[in-house]
Amino acid sequence: DYKVTGVQTCALPIYIAGPAARSIARDSSATPAEIHGAIALFLAAAKADPDGMRTLPPQPIEIAQMLAERGALEDIPDLVFAGFFAVERGFSPNQANDVFGGSAAGLREQRDQMNFWGYNALSEAYIRLGRLASVKDLLIQQDDILNRLRPADSAPAGDKFRFAEDEALFWYLKGLFAEAERRKTDALIDYRNSISTYPPRRPSPDRRRGG
Repeated sequence: DYKVTGVQTCALPIYIAGPAARSIARDSSATPAEIHGAIALFLAAAKADPDGMRTLPPQPIEIAQMLAERGALEDIPDLVFAGFFAVERGFSPNQANDVFGGSAAGLREQRDQMNFWGYNALSEAYIRLGRLASVKDLLIQQDDILNRLRPADSAPAGDKFRFAEDEALFWYLKGLFAEAERRKTDALIDYRNSISTYPPRRPSPDRRRGG
């Protein structure tokens, strides 16, 4: 389970609270108090209607990623844990069935991918908030997931491209962690690996634009 804390909340349906939270996460002029208020309302709505946010990735993880990229960190842990709850609810092995075509292996791969995105946001938040004791285990779990998701040599180019984006961000987070621990040589190596792993740029910006 996950917590909803910090402000007085009122009932909002998830179809209103979700877009509102995404909008404020994108709004560069939003204050920390405004962000926290919108996220608290969203988490309350998600908890009240857990089946109303079946998106890929789950909305809490998507919003956590947005906040990590803009450096708004305080609400990321609660969002990520809400996202993990949604992933487990929607993609657990007992959801496999012949009617909708969800195999156990396919659900496991989807679960790994979405959990990896959640770990990305959570690791970055903990690093930048100075909660370094929690980061090492997260990076180990991310590394294990990447090894499971690594595409075969014969995989389509699109699969390899998407994996390279994930792997590059993982190296970036390792560099950020090493830098926070004052391991400068390790940080330089990790950042170099991140840059060299990135596939060609998309039309939209990515994390190479700056930390």
